[in-house]
Parts: sequence; C-alpha cells; structure tokens
Amino acid sequence: MAHAVKSRAGSRLVRIAPLASLLTIAACSGVLGIEDLHEEPPPSGGSGGSATSGGSTGGDLGPSGGNTTTNNGGNAGSTATGGSTATGGSSTLGNAGDTGIGEAGAGTVGGSTVTGHVIDFWGHKVPEIPIEVGGTLTTTDSQGQFVVENVPAQYDASLMVHFTGNTTESYGWVYQGLTRRDPTLQVYAGLDRHEANIDVTFANEVQSDTRTLTFAMGGPDGSFEDAEEDLTSFETSDDYWRGPTTTQETAHALLWQFDAATSLPTSYIGYGSEVVSLADTTAHTAINLDVKATTIASGNIGGNVTVATNSDRANNVYLRFSSGAKMLLLNDTTAPNAFSYLVPTIANSTVTFAAIEGDPFTGNFGVVHRDGLAAGNTTLNVTIPAPSKPVIPADGASGVAVNSPFSLLPGNGATGPFVVQMISEDTYDGIFIVTANKQFTLPEVAGSTYGLQSGGHYDWRVETHGSFASVDAMAGPTGFMDEFGGADSNVEPDGEPKGPHNADGSYTISYSNRFTAQ
Repeated sequence: MAHAVKSRAGSRLVRIAPLASLLTIAACSGVLGIEDLHEEPPPSGGSGGSATSGGSTGGDLGPSGGNTTTNNGGNAGSTATGGSTATGGSSTLGNAGDTGIGEAGAGTVGGSTVTGHVIDFWGHKVPEIPIEVGGTLTTTDSQGQFVVENVPAQYDASLMVHFTGNTTESYGWVYQGLTRRDPTLQVYAGLDRHEANIDVTFANEVQSDTRTLTFAMGGPDGSFEDAEEDLTSFETSDDYWRGPTTTQETAHALLWQFDAATSLPTSYIGYGSEVVSLADTTAHTAINLDVKATTIASGNIGGNVTVATNSDRANNVYLRFSSGAKMLLLNDTTAPNAFSYLVPTIANSTVTFAAIEGDPFTGNFGVVHRDGLAAGNTTLNVTIPAPSKPVIPADGASGVAVNSPFSLLPGNGATGPFVVQMISEDTYDGIFIVTANKQFTLPEVAGSTYGLQSGGHYDWRVETHGSFASVDAMAGPTGFMDEFGGADSNVEPDGEPKGPHNADGSYTISYSNRFTAQ
C-alpha cells in the first residue's frame, strides 16, 4: 500500500551519559591494541594535480586537492595541502576521493604540521573540545580549529564531544589511518540543542479525504516536518536546532490531491511560505501560512531500482527546499522496482528520490538516493547497497575484553571505509570509529583508555556513507556524513534526508551484535 505521508514516529533515543564510568582519563596513555591490518598499503600522500591523468605540477585548489575522481596526482602544490608549507605534505603522489575531492598531502616522513577542524552534521564548527592527533593532546579553539606540529606521516585522530540535548550527552570519535594535513573531522552532534514553541495556522487550506497538507520548517541549524490529512492548526515545541540560541528558518506548507486507491499524488494545488525568526524561550511564535489554491506545475520522475535483498522495500520522494526544509511527498511501500511519480515544480526547491530496504532503527538498512531532480527526470537507474555485517564479537558473545578482536564483513556496494559504533546498553556511553580496517581492537579516545565495564552489555554495528576511497577522503572540507544517516544526538538515524547536503549518495547501517564484557 502506498502512503501519501509518513507519520512521525518517535525513535528510541539512545542517550549517552557522561563518560566518567567508561573513559578513565589518564595522562596520554598508549593506544590500546590498534592493529595495523590494512587490506592494502596505506594511501600515499600529496594533493593531486588538476588533470585527469595527473599533472607535472600540483593542483591549485588548496584543501580540496584534485578536481576529478580520476586524478592520480602530480607534484605537491604550494597551497595549504601541498608542497613544503607548514600544512602541506611532502609526497608527490595523491589519490582523489570518490566525490571528486583529491586527498591532501600525506607526506612520506613525519614531523609536519596538521591543521584541521571539527564540525557537526550541520557543518557547524565545534569549539573547545579535547582532541588527540598522532599522540599529541590539544583542544579545538573557538572556531573548532586545531593545530598540531610534528605529526607522523600516518596518524590517528580522536576527540570527545560533550553537549546538552534532552539530557547531557558525550561521545568519543576516532579517525584511523589519516595522512592528510588538513583533516575535517565530522561528528553527529557537538553543540547544545535549542527549541522554540510555535503556533501554526493555515488560511485557505481546503482539505478533503483525498487531500494532504504538509508543513515543514528549515534553516541552517535544523529542520522540522508535520503532515496530516486533517491538519488545520497545531502547536509544537518539536522544532529544535543545534548551535546558536536564536536562528532563522523558513516555514513551508503544501496542499495536494492524492489517489484514493494508491495514495499517490495526482495534483498539487496550494503552497505558501514565510521566513520566521526563532529563539530558545518559553514565548510562542505565531506562524500563519496561506495555501490558497493556485496553479502549480508538475510532471513525472521515474526509473528502475536494482535491489540488494528486496526486504522491506519502499520508495520515498521528498521535496527539498533551499532553506533546508524537506517534505515527504510519498512513501510507496508497494515499492515497484519500475516506478513513476508525479512531483511539483516550486521555486527554490528540488526533488529527492530514495530507494530503501530495511529499517534504520533496527538496522540492516540501505538507501540509495538521487538529488536535485525536477519533473521530467524519468531515466533514474539506481542500485541499493547491502549493509555490512558485524562478525566478531558475535551476537550473544561474552567475555569480551578491551583488547579483543573485532571484525566486520562489507556488504555489496558498501565496501567502506566504515563508521563502527559501539554503545553501552547499561550507561549509553559510546564510541564511533571511522576506519578502513575490517579488523581492529578498541582504540583510546583523546588520551583516555576506552574501557569496558565488567559484565556490561554493549551493542555494536557498522555504517557506510557513500563510497569513499579512504578515511582521508572522508575527512574532506565538508565532512562525509550522508544526508540520510544524520542522527541528531544519538546513534539511530531516522532514514530521512536532512542537513546541508543535497547530493546523490547512499547510506547503510547493519543490525547490532550485542555482547557482554569480561
């Protein structure tokens, strides 16, 4: 059965308590048993040239290196990522990232400076947090920047984020096997959460049993959506954001007709928008949107889907606004692998198509999406990637120690690098490991030993965000997180696009293996 809208289901928020019980702060304790188990030699450095076959001189694009995915590099440039400057590597070889961003200079000898940033899912700089780079402890400054000298050619970087949500939360992040001199380390969340009380009313929202009205808000710091067949007015404090105590968002409302048998859209008949200033106060902000019937142009998008397992299939279509807001236009759970859907043409918006398998909450979830679409895009051909599998420790394992081996099996079309998450089911402390390794042991985090509580229960699973060439490529200027994998402050994605990214991609997350610590 196809559904015109998808109801808002509250996810089980996995909250992370302060890590005092999990991370024993020690004076620069050594890395605990990180095994150098690369399947291939570590990537060699250098920012690439700008020609597809590599140039005789380095590229001049600064941190982004080469500008094509086939760039094999040239001699290092003289910008921040190349040559012999304070932040450049000394290698003459570079490899481009899969998104067209060349990997920064790695250097063939140690001792060069690393200058990087920490950002969250929304691209905000995360200030004043502890970070360890190549064995040296420091903190990010007020702009989320860190500078560390005398860093080896290949190094790990780890950090701790601590912030408020519904509760106080902390997470550890580790990036393994970096070589670039200008890494941007992305975390899901690192800034405090704020929310506003809004009272929304609609004018001319004439509805019926076959009409749906959707309301959405979005800005640079967050987004919110509500959709009902009988939505006329409502009050909510669910519109929250990360970062500043005040923000500006745009409210959007769309009214459309759908087929009673299939629930798929048949026409779009009303739209309104309003720019709104929001503040984290108890005061209420009034929003009134006029969705008087008007002529809205529309046309079809269509194509074909190749599935991985054909389990719990769905096709979703979203309207994505330049404001950062998004609307779910349809959730087709009949999920035809050959599809055609009617979409509107509205100023300052594009369409995202997503082919989905599985459930993002329980795992074994894969999505491939095409973005920036418009009516008339009818030749979409997509393949859903298969999630990876956590192997060791197996589900139900016991006696797992901090130096116990971990291993995973990549899924077809999701071959890594990976984001491994491990969460305590008792205290909700957690760690994320960004790695190309398929075998590893638990690392230290920002100079602290990562410990397992004796008898504690832990869940671990594996994410992939697109298909990157290396961890270096994942540490590019805009981060690596796919728009469908953005958990706000917890480790459970909601399977919906959000955030500043609006580009073709894919995301997978495995099921969890639970184990008991020694």
